Amino acid sequence: MVDITEMKKTEELARDCQELIHHIVSAANDAIILVNSHGEISFCNNMAEIMFGYSKQEILGQQVNKFFAFENSWSEQKNQETEKEQTMVQLIDLLVNRKNGKKKKLNPI
Repeated sequence: MVDITEMKKTEELARDCQELIHHIVSAANDAIILVNSHGEISFCNNMAEIMFGYSKQEILGQQVNKFFAFENSWSEQKNQETEKEQTMVQLIDLLVNRKNGKKKKLNPI
């Protein structure tokens, strides 16, 4: 006979942790999405629904590229350590494609 008490406790703790993480992510003030290896959205929180303007049912299973657009711009920035050297810094503006067809620029963190 094998005692599985510790295994059951570990499983219960894992379930509790998973539930806690789900509640934290769902209540976050920022949009959070999970994308699988095929580029499909497998999870989104309520803020993602607000940001995209779609319902959760409309978002899940869609390709992430449907919801984001990138605009690249380049700027030269002088290197502070060596006045003669200059470095190129790529600035990426991330835009959200909303359901109503409008694009919304996200503010960088």
